[in-house]
Amino acid sequence: MRITLAAAANARSRNSKRAQSLASAIAVLCAVLMSLATNATAAAPSKHKTLPGTIVTTAASTAGTYTLEVSIYSRKRKEKVALFVTGLAKDRLRTTRARNALVTDTLSLTAAQKLTIRAVAHPRVHLRVKLTAKPAIVASTPVPTPAPVAPAPPTGPGGFTYVGTGPYSTLDTTTSEDFTTGNKTFGSSGTDTAWNYDTGANVCGDSTNSYSASSVTDTNQGLTITATNNSGHWVSGQLDGTLSLGYGAIEASIKMPSGAGMCPAFWLFATPGTSVQPGVSNPYCTTALGTNPNCGEMDDIEAPTIRGETDSTFAIGTLHGPLTPCSASCNNQTFEGSSQAFGDLSSGFHTYGLIWSPGSITWTVDGYAYQSMTPASLAAYIAANPGQYPAGSTTALPNMPAVPWVFDRSKFHMIIDLSVGGWPCSGAQQPCPNPAASGAKMVVQWIHIYH
Repeated sequence: MRITLAAAANARSRNSKRAQSLASAIAVLCAVLMSLATNATAAAPSKHKTLPGTIVTTAASTAGTYTLEVSIYSRKRKEKVALFVTGLAKDRLRTTRARNALVTDTLSLTAAQKLTIRAVAHPRVHLRVKLTAKPAIVASTPVPTPAPVAPAPPTGPGGFTYVGTGPYSTLDTTTSEDFTTGNKTFGSSGTDTAWNYDTGANVCGDSTNSYSASSVTDTNQGLTITATNNSGHWVSGQLDGTLSLGYGAIEASIKMPSGAGMCPAFWLFATPGTSVQPGVSNPYCTTALGTNPNCGEMDDIEAPTIRGETDSTFAIGTLHGPLTPCSASCNNQTFEGSSQAFGDLSSGFHTYGLIWSPGSITWTVDGYAYQSMTPASLAAYIAANPGQYPAGSTTALPNMPAVPWVFDRSKFHMIIDLSVGGWPCSGAQQPCPNPAASGAKMVVQWIHIYH
């Protein structure tokens, strides 16, 4: 019995030790599990909590657009890193241990703001942050394109301005004339009926000299009028145009003759019974006023060799209109202007032009305007030069202005002539016309009419 009790006691003792050992083992196991759980919790990174050293803050002092530069350095050779800026996810990227990786982004902030840059990775990475304000982009105000400025017209001899044919640029091929085709004859039975031969006395004031059709020829060099001395009697030529012209630009390419006493001209004469403006008549075309120039005469160019000179150096433009009383010698001339800026006109061809517009007449040489006239400037010219006109000169018709402008009434026809002697020889200190000048020629290549 004692042995049995003792054996039982020993058995209980052994069981108690086993239980204690089991409890201790369980306690140790629990402690280990708890430790493992705690460590696992601490090691799990989250979006909002990162390891020390992976959070950097910076601040934008004002609203605006900024450039954010984040340099990432990883201790490992390769590491995936996710960046977050104030809670906004950015792209993942890989960095290497050998160099920095750079992430650049543009931020538009509506107000001053503190920025937090987080890097999520394990192990931790190092960050360097730079925040730079970008210059504000100011919307540019469109600058209007300035209207093109036409270059100033060129100036030529005498400082005269180039005007060309003025407001007229369309060549009228029906009234223009090319004399270089050669072998033209004129008059009603000729090959060119736009011109008639004139066989009267020459118009420069020496009635002893005359015109002849034989003095006018046409070759491929142009229309040629030759002045010939026949024992003191000079014979030359003139062509009268049959076409009546309205407003426009009239140009002629002419080489003037040389030799003392030559008087070449290209001019326009009013055609009685015509009107350049509808319903406007010309009451000055009447014998009550005397000579025909009362109707109106515009001399495109006169280029005489005056005072016995041998070269033609004067470009002269004149106007003729109503003046009465007016002797034959006054020729009803109401205006004369001239220029010597163009040199010797007999040395080669020049283009002589007349730009005729309502209330305006302009004279040109090679397109350069050397004078102009209007109704007001004509009246001022006459008032300033009373000695040029017969005393008491006025109009013979009632209710007409003292200085009528007749150049907006009739149409005009063209005249080409080479006269000899007369007024160009006034004051000459040598024989004028000079017999040595016999054979002098005026050559016309073409006449262009523009509308």
